[in-house]
Order: sequence, then C-alpha cells, then structure tokens
Amino acid sequence: MKTLKIEDLYSAVMSVTGGSPDNQSLSRDLELLGVMPELDSIAIVNLIVELENRYLFKIEDDEVEFSIFETLGSLLDFAQHKLDVNSLDSSGTL
Repeated sequence: MKTLKIEDLYSAVMSVTGGSPDNQSLSRDLELLGVMPELDSIAIVNLIVELENRYLFKIEDDEVEFSIFETLGSLLDFAQHKLDVNSLDSSGTL
C-alpha cells in the first residue's frame, strides 16, 4: 500500500488555495480550517476533487466533515484511510 507523504498532501492544499508551499514548518498539527483564510467552502470542494484526482479514490458526500480539514494531520489520516480502502477494494480483497 502507498503511504502518503505530508509534503505531497500539503502541496495539494496549496494548489487549491493558491498558497506557496513552505515545507519547512510542516507538521501534523498545522491548522488549516479557520486559520487559512483561503480554505473556504469552495476551496474545500476543490480540494476534495484534487484529492480524488491525485490519489484515485472517491470521497462520498456523507463522508465529508469539517473535522477532516481542521489540521494537516486529520486530513492526512482521512486521505490515507481512503487510499488504503481503495487499494483493498481494487485488489479484490476486503
């Protein structure tokens, strides 16, 4: 199974918010929602689409909760889970 790198996920966030990546200060505790003004509801929708396209998994509407986007760590955990589930589903084993 593929392990997501925090830098790659942060790059996805920056690509939809128009920010410049600053990988020097990355941590799981980096706050996103409420701290990053560019991460509004439209940017969250765009980020969901970006993650689906980048990592080839599907995020269902009923899975989306604001808590996922609170920190880089919570987003990383969610995306890694989706990637793991997608990997299991595509291999035919559960």
